[in-house]
Amino acid sequence: MNKKINLRGGANSLPSPSTPPSSPKPTSARNSPRSTSSGLAQMHKDGTLKDFVNDILGQIGLYFGIFFLIITMPAMPVIFYLSILYNVILLTWEKFKALDHYKQ
Repeated sequence: MNKKINLRGGANSLPSPSTPPSSPKPTSARNSPRSTSSGLAQMHKDGTLKDFVNDILGQIGLYFGIFFLIITMPAMPVIFYLSILYNVILLTWEKFKALDHYKQ
């Protein structure tokens, strides 16, 4: 009747009735290099690592793009105006070059 209960977890510990059996591992065990490495190795064997990496890179690209848009948004009217001005300069340069019909 007098059983020792290991409060740190392990083979002799009993699950508490308030926590479900599928509760996540503690942070130290979840983020340890050994569990991360073995999890990535298992994902590589299963073929899901590519999808995981694609999702992560997609999120990074999305956040970088939004950040870039927010930073450059105040300069958009100036950039728009300068692009039109550049094209007008190119057109007038071509017209002036076409006027040069002298042969030396």
